[in-house]
Amino acid sequence: MHLLFSLLLLLGPQATAAPKAPDYVVGPQDRLVITVFGEPTLTNVGVDIDSEGVFEFPHIGRVKAGGMTVRQIEQEVTRLLSPPQGYFRSPQVTVTIERYRPQVVWVQGQVRSPGAVQMQGSMSVMEAIAKAGSQLADAGPYVEIYRHEAGAPVTGPANPAQAKTVKPPERVSMADIASGRAQQVLLKPNDTVNVPKAQLAYILGFVRAPGPIVLDSEIDLRKALVLAGGVTERGAKGRITIERTENGVRRKFKAKMTDIIKPGDIINVPQKFF
Repeated sequence: MHLLFSLLLLLGPQATAAPKAPDYVVGPQDRLVITVFGEPTLTNVGVDIDSEGVFEFPHIGRVKAGGMTVRQIEQEVTRLLSPPQGYFRSPQVTVTIERYRPQVVWVQGQVRSPGAVQMQGSMSVMEAIAKAGSQLADAGPYVEIYRHEAGAPVTGPANPAQAKTVKPPERVSMADIASGRAQQVLLKPNDTVNVPKAQLAYILGFVRAPGPIVLDSEIDLRKALVLAGGVTERGAKGRITIERTENGVRRKFKAKMTDIIKPGDIINVPQKFF
C-alpha cells in the first residue's frame, strides 16, 4: 500500500481527478471573472472579493459572496439579473476563479516535511500529503482531519486537546486515498491533516510470514495469525504465548484465539513437540 500510494503521489494530478472549482468556497482576497453570455459589456468582468466578502457588479451593485461556492454565486448573480430584481431575461452566467486568496492547511505526523502547506482553491487529502513530501514507511493505515469550530481563533494547527475549539476528527483510510475513493473529501483553509504512526504487533516463530503486523482495527489472535499467513505445519497452535507490557511491567502469558492483540505485543508460535 505504501508503494502504491507513493507512486500515485508522484503521478500528481494525472493520478486522480482534481477537485472542481464550482465547489470552492469563496472568501476575501479571491478574484473572480464573471461573464453573462451574449452581453459584451458583461463579458470577462473581473471582480475582487473585499474584506466583508462582497464584490461590485454592473446593474446589481454589491453582491455578498463570502462563504458561497462558485456555483452558488452563479445562481445568485443569475437571480439578481433576472426579473423582478433585474431586467435581463434568462441570463446565462458563468463564474471562474482568476486568483485564489492565500490559504494554508497543516500536515503533521508521519510525513517527510510536516508543517504548513500552501493551498490554492480546493485541495484533496492526497494533494496535501504530497506537498508535505508524502508519508513515511511507518505511517498508519489512516489519516485524521481536524477542523476548527466556526468562529474559533486560528493561530496554527488544530490541537485535538482543545475540545471546545476543535471538532472531532474525520478519519480517512489510506486505501481510500490511494484508490481515489476519498477524492471528494476536500480540505478547507486551516484544516489539520494528521498522519499517525502505525500501531504494530509482532509475530515470531512458526508462521508463514513472521514479522510486524499493522493493527488498523481491533483484532484477535485468530485474525493476527491470518495476517501472518497462518501457522505452519510445524507450529504448535496450542502453546502460543503473548508478551505484553502493562503499567511498565513485562509479562508473558498463554494466549487464546479470542485474545485481543494490543500495540507492542510479541506473539510467539513455538515448534510442535515430536
